Amino acid sequence: MTEHIETTKRMIGDLQEQRVLLADEEKQQNFMQSLGPAWNGFVGVLEMCQTFEAMVTRYQAEAIRRDQQTNRRSTNSGSKSNAAFSAEQTAGKRGARRSAI
Repeated sequence: MTEHIETTKRMIGDLQEQRVLLADEEKQQNFMQSLGPAWNGFVGVLEMCQTFEAMVTRYQAEAIRRDQQTNRRSTNSGSKSNAAFSAEQTAGKRGARRSAI
């Protein structure tokens, strides 16, 4: 995701060196079309940005957040399964006590 941002910034830099001026609206539209389907839920937030720079900054922050969320899920999966196993054992012990009474 961050590679996409860097590529976009490089492309804009190249265009500026060639003295090609693009309107902010055109930059935003081209950037939005380049996003993949994984970003469909975030498109509305990006469309609310007034400038292209704000849009790229917002996209970069969301890309970092998504990457961190993915890392959290992968490291916490073991502790979640342990908690579920403990809950099953506790429920089983309670059921055994009730049947003995």
